[in-house]
Amino acid sequence: IISPYSFNECTNLNKIEISPNSNLQTIGSNSFYYTNINEIFNPPKVSIISECAFSRWNNLSKVEILPNSNLQTIESNSFYYTKINEIFNPSKVSIISERTFSSCLNLNKFEIPQNSNLQTIKKMHFMIQKSKKFIFHRVWENWKKDGVVIQNIWPKL
Repeated sequence: IISPYSFNECTNLNKIEISPNSNLQTIGSNSFYYTNINEIFNPPKVSIISECAFSRWNNLSKVEILPNSNLQTIESNSFYYTKINEIFNPSKVSIISERTFSSCLNLNKFEIPQNSNLQTIKKMHFMIQKSKKFIFHRVWENWKKDGVVIQNIWPKL
């Protein structure tokens, strides 16, 4: 586990390396809040990205999450106000909490795979500033049939 608030407001922190073979399972709340890291690799064994874990990374533009990731839950505000351009939502994620990608003005691509276990997307409020590409590989009718709940995903324009 990376404990809550571990590197909170460490503005001189600009690089972090986590081994792909890491046994890390939880990234605690606010653990990297307001740092200056450009990119992060999410090891495959991580199952929870906690609330505000990566929020307000002024320079964060790349988040690497592998398709075989064990990630299951992305809590609220996890990537709030970052500069990420795209995100791949691995198939095991079942819940994306509210405001996870709010104020991510550079987010151009949000991809959910065909074999997704996603059950709930809560109040995403994507901030659409330019042409965005949201790839949902499951037909919306199938999601409704499977009981997926999407709440207020699109902002009021």
